Amino acid sequence: MQRQVIRTRFALSQNPRFVTNIIIGINVIVFVILCLLNKTISFDQTDQGITAIVNAGAQVNILVQQGQVWRIFTAMFLHFSLLHIGLNMLSLFFIGTAIEVFFGKWRYLVIYLG
Repeated sequence: MQRQVIRTRFALSQNPRFVTNIIIGINVIVFVILCLLNKTISFDQTDQGITAIVNAGAQVNILVQQGQVWRIFTAMFLHFSLLHIGLNMLSLFFIGTAIEVFFGKWRYLVIYLG
């Protein structure tokens, strides 16, 4: 019964991946910008790689406690390598689409950002 509901919602929706596609696009754009700014396609465990990700907005609890609460939000758009972003976006494409179809665009966005 539940599968039929999901299939029906998916079939009736004109663009079942609207929010998912936007989120994937934002993630890819942020990754490309960081790669261009840092002249690399991978942020490894060296001091330089860690510094680049922290400067870009990675969630560092001590910095959040010092008032940089925006890091809680920005961290979800940062990725360390092509493999990292590739697998995350592939997972988001499939799982995010199902969640978006099931809950609807706005609820899904709240779930993702929450």
